[in-house]
Amino acid sequence: MSHLTPGERDEVRIQLLEAVAAFKANRVIAIAVDSERAYRLPSVNTPEDLYWLAHKQLTERFQYHLQDQSREVGETIRGVVVVDHRSSSQDARLRASHAALVFRDNEYATRYENLIEGLFIAPSHLSVGIQYADLVAGAIFRHLFAQDDRFYNVIAGSIRRSPRGETQGWGIVHWPKKEGR
Repeated sequence: MSHLTPGERDEVRIQLLEAVAAFKANRVIAIAVDSERAYRLPSVNTPEDLYWLAHKQLTERFQYHLQDQSREVGETIRGVVVVDHRSSSQDARLRASHAALVFRDNEYATRYENLIEGLFIAPSHLSVGIQYADLVAGAIFRHLFAQDDRFYNVIAGSIRRSPRGETQGWGIVHWPKKEGR
């Protein structure tokens, strides 16, 4: 898009986001990480810890969404988790951690019964889906941290919501949670 003016690039972004919003079944789930607060937690010591715990939050919400959809339609709805490639060693650690998360048997933890297989990792330049996820993440980032709602407003109706219509904790998860949230 480097050949386009800033206004033309924004118009392309809006058109792409409108495509996301056009399908009722599309639901957006995003984790907004406060890294400064996260690094104060005893479980977060490295960027890998931070990435992993955000990944866990996201996959839990995705599993809950699939469960909700399954109840709504009366049959099991399955989904796939696809992430952007990083380095080979980071990808290998994420694959192993994801498998341990999904296939663990713990009565106090989320059961990932609706996820298909393991984790699929692809370079973003080879995945339209990951490029769309980046676009949506950018819209949410601008909404939350730059007071720019131009792109967010296009997808706002696609954000996963509670039965009462709340996005907090359902479609947009602030992590770690602030007191009172």
